[in-house]
Amino acid sequence: MDTSVEDFDRIATLNFRGVFLAMQAEIPAILETGAGAIVNVSSVAGLVGVPGLSMYAATKWGVIGLTKCVALEYASQGIRINAIAPGLTETEMLVGTTKEQREYLLSITPMKRVADPIEIARSVVYLLADATYATGIVLPADGAFSVP
Repeated sequence: MDTSVEDFDRIATLNFRGVFLAMQAEIPAILETGAGAIVNVSSVAGLVGVPGLSMYAATKWGVIGLTKCVALEYASQGIRINAIAPGLTETEMLVGTTKEQREYLLSITPMKRVADPIEIARSVVYLLADATYATGIVLPADGAFSVP
């Protein structure tokens, strides 16, 4: 709760407002073509609480809520809207962590490894191309982190 309002606004703009604005542009274009699919990027932090990531997690929970609601609003119009919830992935965000933070994150990830970005991309492709009767779902790609 010591996050500044400016930091909150920056995180919310990037993680949540960006998804909203993207869907505002994508949906009219998809409606013109008759059908299509959208995959929004959330995070495992949008599925489970993560200490120290309150603001980040809140925006990712928001992405999931927005995805589910808008999926219901457009399901009958031929638009499928789903979300991916990546876990520990080799990205710039992970590169910015300390060795201790990385070791901790690995210790709480049941698969005990970091995902390659291509693994997350494959899950996105699945939601776009193969999951043709799925809308409003969140696919965890998190090394079993979110499994209770």
